[in-house]
Parts: sequence; structure tokens; C-alpha cells
Amino acid sequence: MGYITKAEYDVFFPSNDLSTEEFDMYVEAASVIIDRLSINRIPSFGGLSEFSAYTQDKVQRATAAQINTIESQGGEAALNGDPSAIVGSVSIGRYSESNGGKSGSGSGIQLIDSIPVSPMVKMYLQPTGLIYPGLGRRETLNTFR
Repeated sequence: MGYITKAEYDVFFPSNDLSTEEFDMYVEAASVIIDRLSINRIPSFGGLSEFSAYTQDKVQRATAAQINTIESQGGEAALNGDPSAIVGSVSIGRYSESNGGKSGSGSGIQLIDSIPVSPMVKMYLQPTGLIYPGLGRRETLNTFR
């Protein structure tokens, strides 16, 4: 189950044109990425509803940002790990422009299993404690709930 609904996503990105089918596919992938970054803390502690409203909001914002990144980086092709879907640079004759090299080493965007991850995901999740690797015990994580 995804960490955000289509209606909630539409609030964060009102001008999006995702179909329900696309959204359903992207929200599941985005939620898996959130789980992967948070070392599966959300499902292991009983789901998102077990956390504070603050943490729920940050997880929903991170999920929305990740959905937007998946969509902007090629949609289904990006989910399938198609490297040609990730726009890294453009060259026309002698003119060349790069946006930070989104693929390969030294990239401007993190990849998890060849899927582009929004830089905003870590910004949203950092203050919740969910992605801090030192947390492991429920008692410690409760300070962030």
C-alpha cells in the first residue's frame, strides 16, 4: 500500500497529468524506495499511522517527491531501470549541456537499483529519524514518533 493517495499527491503537484493507473504504479514504487531508505522501519513498526502527524506528513511529502521524480525521469521506463530514460546530457554538434550527469559515477541524482531517487526524499525524511542508520530499537525510534 502506498504512503500517499492520488488526492494528496494532487495537492503537492496540482498541475500533474498522471492517470490513475500511472499513479498506482508510481506510488507503489515510491513507497518501496521510501521503505528501502528507511530500512523498512515504517512497516516494521506497524505502518505509517503509528507515527506522529509530523512524520506522516514528511513521509507523504517524500513519497510525492519520489513519484514526481519517477514521472519526470521517464515513468515506467525509469522503473524498469532503462538508462536511456534518465536524461543526463544533450549534445548537438559542438554544443553540449549536462545537468549534473544523472547516470553513472559522480551523478547528481541517487539511483537505487537503477531507479532515480529524488534528492527531496532525504531532505524530507532526515528530520524524522527514519533514515538514520544508527536507530534500530523501537524505544529509540519512539523519540521521533
